Amino acid sequence: MKLRQKTWLIVGTALVSLPAICFGAAAILLLRGFSTLETKIITQHVNRVLDALANDLASLNRTALDWASWDETYNFAANQNSSYLTANLPEDGSSLIALRLNLMAFLDRQGQVLFAQSVDLETQTPLPISANFLAQLTPYRQWLNLTELDDNIVGFLPVEAGYLLVVARPILTSYDEGPVRGTLVMGRLLNPSEVEHLESLTQQPQITLESVDPSQLSADFPVIQQPFPSLKQPVFIQRQNRKEIEGYTLINDIAGQPLLRLRVTHPRNIYAQGLTSLGYLFLATLTTAAIFGVITITLLERGVLSRLKKLSQKVSQIGVAHDFSTRIQLTGQDELTDLAQTINWTLDQLEEVQQSLQQTSAKLAASNAELEQFAYAASHDLQAPLRKIEAFSNLLQTTCSSALDEAGKSYLQRIHRSTQQMRELIQALLDLARISNPVQPMATVDLTKILNEVVEELAPQIHQLGAEVTIDSLPAIEAEPHQMRQLFQNLIGNALKFHPAHAVPRVTVNAQWPQASLSAADSAQEPVCQIAVADNGIGFDEKHQERIFKIFQRLHTREEYEGTGIGLAICTKIVQRHHGLISASSQPGYGSTFKVTLPLKQPV
Repeated sequence: MKLRQKTWLIVGTALVSLPAICFGAAAILLLRGFSTLETKIITQHVNRVLDALANDLASLNRTALDWASWDETYNFAANQNSSYLTANLPEDGSSLIALRLNLMAFLDRQGQVLFAQSVDLETQTPLPISANFLAQLTPYRQWLNLTELDDNIVGFLPVEAGYLLVVARPILTSYDEGPVRGTLVMGRLLNPSEVEHLESLTQQPQITLESVDPSQLSADFPVIQQPFPSLKQPVFIQRQNRKEIEGYTLINDIAGQPLLRLRVTHPRNIYAQGLTSLGYLFLATLTTAAIFGVITITLLERGVLSRLKKLSQKVSQIGVAHDFSTRIQLTGQDELTDLAQTINWTLDQLEEVQQSLQQTSAKLAASNAELEQFAYAASHDLQAPLRKIEAFSNLLQTTCSSALDEAGKSYLQRIHRSTQQMRELIQALLDLARISNPVQPMATVDLTKILNEVVEELAPQIHQLGAEVTIDSLPAIEAEPHQMRQLFQNLIGNALKFHPAHAVPRVTVNAQWPQASLSAADSAQEPVCQIAVADNGIGFDEKHQERIFKIFQRLHTREEYEGTGIGLAICTKIVQRHHGLISASSQPGYGSTFKVTLPLKQPV
């Protein structure tokens, strides 16, 4: 992945993840805040309804106080005079209608009904008081039977028609003196019109009063322990859906037992506003991230990436062309400019080194040419005296052999043998010197054909030793043909030379290809072939492995095995010139294996 792609990936990841994290955190905090506010407001709405009910009861309580602490009422409770009823409570129920009461009842000290009147406020007509209706008050008689001067009852009662807001006061004189002669009970029915009045008064869209069975309440539903009207009622909040939220609380009867469930349903305007705000926040975050991303990428592209690309391209061009005289021109005052200047300084140093190397290379080439000329001249000059020595030694042996004794004849043989060894040594040195300047160019070489030709050249020696030479199929590689012939002549020749004294020499040549590159660090990963030349000869100790590939290094004397000590050095130089490797493995008495690894195609 290129640096520009990595930079865009990093910046893109940051521009996506950072706004996402910020938006997620803000969304959580925002929705949590709106949820808390929503809970607080719906709780306030429920408490507002409770306050409205408490105010109604307080108003009833004041009205009941006026009627109960009145001498005329006090006298009525004592003698039940009809004039009191005629004057204050006519049969048409106008007094109850004026007071917005559905019920007014007078009880004596034993809780018996002295008088009771009921009206329908919606139709404004009186209603008869049935025995069944009065029987509904029986379970609460002990609460309604007030005997103390400061007693009073404020709360709710269940009746057949619904639920009553009930206030009970002891009947006293106008000076709030006793003894208590009974109880005055006033009630207002919580009918649908009263609930609508409550909704209008509290500005709530929907108020519901439902009967509740204490045995059927869920474990998590709050239960009010204090009797109504406590303004600190626990409120249970339930979010029905994304549009409505409900607040619940319980209302007790006058006995302190749960009687009603007050439910206030309210639209989730705050939640909707939160979602809208969240949408605006998302758009703002997205827009900000996009603008910031464009600005960031533009600045990075102009200030860093484009300049870095220009620097990289210029360095690549210099590397491909190997032109160290080119300089990088990069404007600015930052690290990239400093890097360009450092590269230019490095190029200055490389140019100087290149010039120095060119001069050294020219001197080396001239020196090599002189050495090559010297080698040819030396070989010619050295071989001329050798030819004369060999000619005169042959002449002496031919003409004067009869005049020489055995010692003289031995001396002539030694001279002749030393002359041959000297000629072989000079030829080997010439071969070694010529490897760097091959007589043939690189070409596609069939190694199987080369090996067959080598075996034909060594046929007299092979026949003389009775040796067996086996050649497997070898690949065709790019190489210098003459040097490949030299390589295998030396390797097979050595295998035949160092044969066991009482065994048939056996030489095997095989190859494996293609294989991986010579080095794991080789970025080109060119395929290679590995050629193994194995024999059953005398072998050698592997501690001498490096030594045998050096010039003039021998493990045996010339009397034991003939040779110049240059053959393996020539093999090493040939393999190195072809960018290959050569190695050997052996054990004394168990033969040797020489492995040559060569690329199938020479690197450019």
